[in-house]
Amino acid sequence: TSVQILDVGSSHTNTVKALGGDVRTFSLSKPSGINPFKYVNDQHIAIEDRSSILASFINNLILEIGERDLSRDLKGKIEKEVISFVETYGEYSKELTINDFLDNTKDFERKDLLRRYAKGGLYQNIFMPNESKSTEKNALEYFDFEEIFQATDTSFSKAGMSALITCFNYSVL
Repeated sequence: TSVQILDVGSSHTNTVKALGGDVRTFSLSKPSGINPFKYVNDQHIAIEDRSSILASFINNLILEIGERDLSRDLKGKIEKEVISFVETYGEYSKELTINDFLDNTKDFERKDLLRRYAKGGLYQNIFMPNESKSTEKNALEYFDFEEIFQATDTSFSKAGMSALITCFNYSVL
């Protein structure tokens, strides 16, 4: 059984640690250890599934405020870039990140919105691997938006939730 808790304000930290669970924080100042791009080279998942899930994730990150969906044209451009990226780096040995995606894809409309989550962007730590964390999946994971203001930042909180859903989708496969 796997249990995942999502919260604001660290109220379950001591309990989760006492039970041997992983505490992962969403913070502007330190890497979260949650990286949806690490699944690009997971050979256990079909390339079509890797591409589809990653494209949906990216689509969520570039939605404008109040926008519910992207145009079919823009979705197609993003899917084409994601498929090319997954085909090119799908057998790469290092853990890939959003920085790798941005460095190795052509320009497409709203690509600059993704840069907010990459090195040098305001939200650069939200999808960065945490070097000190174990790579093993724990049965009890606690995802904490460390500060209230981060949870109420629409872009930050939607990106965090989208990353969790993306990682969950990969783990199901």
